[in-house]
Amino acid sequence: MERRPGFLTTIAAALLILATCGNDAVPPTDGGPTTDQGTSPTSGAPSTTSSSGPALVCETPPPAQIGLGSATTGAVSEDATSACYWVAVPEGLDSLSFELTGLTANLDVNVGYGFIDTVQYHYREFWRSSADDTSDEMLVIDHPAVGPYFIRVSLSGFDDFSPFELAVATTPGTTTPTTGGQPPDSAASCAAPAVEMALDSSIDSEVVGRDGTPHPRAYFCVQIPEGLSSFTVEVTGLEDNLDLEVWLVSANQQWGDRSRGGTERSVVVDNPAPGAYYLDVAAALSGASSKFTITVEGS
Repeated sequence: MERRPGFLTTIAAALLILATCGNDAVPPTDGGPTTDQGTSPTSGAPSTTSSSGPALVCETPPPAQIGLGSATTGAVSEDATSACYWVAVPEGLDSLSFELTGLTANLDVNVGYGFIDTVQYHYREFWRSSADDTSDEMLVIDHPAVGPYFIRVSLSGFDDFSPFELAVATTPGTTTPTTGGQPPDSAASCAAPAVEMALDSSIDSEVVGRDGTPHPRAYFCVQIPEGLSSFTVEVTGLEDNLDLEVWLVSANQQWGDRSRGGTERSVVVDNPAPGAYYLDVAAALSGASSKFTITVEGS
């Protein structure tokens, strides 16, 4: 048989290139101490190198508001492969449920707690229902936090187009608030459910652990004025593994300290742009729980 070394060399080179590309695509592990400094991805959503859920971005913003205890109809089609909504959740609810009915094909429903990612409609904390065929989809969140919850109804398969009815219910029952509002503009100013802090101040708080996802979090926000050379966010007094992330949504930047072990986390932002910086203290692992003190100091 005639040998063809040139052909084999070409095949070997191609395999080497594919292997190299594959290695580049492997995400970094989160097993050791890391400190991420400002990122500016082109996708328009904040970088989330350590996230409790997938990047579920609404494709047709702005989402429509749904009142508590009400329902709306919609459709997922070839022209609109997802439909997005949001609901403002007050204090004192025992549970919050989302039910998707009236399906003629298999659709999925995803619910995310917006917080600072609200502006990009990118969910960090998420719940998902993906029953087979035309079964009704139901999600129930016990003791929901105050703030905006986002709902995304989307395709389950390639051609799973279908009309649907989406209902939002609560216990105990609440009155339906006025609809037609807009999601909180978290990029421009501090907004609930984040606790606003003054510069050069401290707050004692706690993250109470629970098993599974989403991991529990505590949210804070500080307004940084012009002219600072830097500011530092410190979390001290830790008894368990918590992460610290600092976000400037208006400039699409993120900083973080996801070290393991120890009693402190720290992030320094040099030459900060003025604006509302959100501070996210989250359980790093399932069940992680700790009291802590968060401090913000400028220089």
